[in-house]
Amino acid sequence: MPTTTIADMAYDPDTQTLAVWFRPSGRRSDHFEVPAAVYDALRQSPAKGRYFGAHVHDGYDFIQSDRGDQPHFSDRSQNIAHHRHAGTEGAKKDANH
Repeated sequence: MPTTTIADMAYDPDTQTLAVWFRPSGRRSDHFEVPAAVYDALRQSPAKGRYFGAHVHDGYDFIQSDRGDQPHFSDRSQNIAHHRHAGTEGAKKDANH
């Protein structure tokens, strides 16, 4: 079942950074030090927006971007295309939030 909140997501296992793009705004948030198990559970959740809100949003440091460009992964991990989960169908808050 498609999610109405999350448009797309990506995960970099080297830096444990989770990038999430939101509908309808296209905004992106990058969450840091997210364990791979949390990312896997988010991917597999039938209610991704709900899981994200309960387990990711307030649980990890993050930054937000008004733009939906590439996430802030380290230079050594620019292989985001290999980790990006196109179409999701199928903690401390940043001061700007």
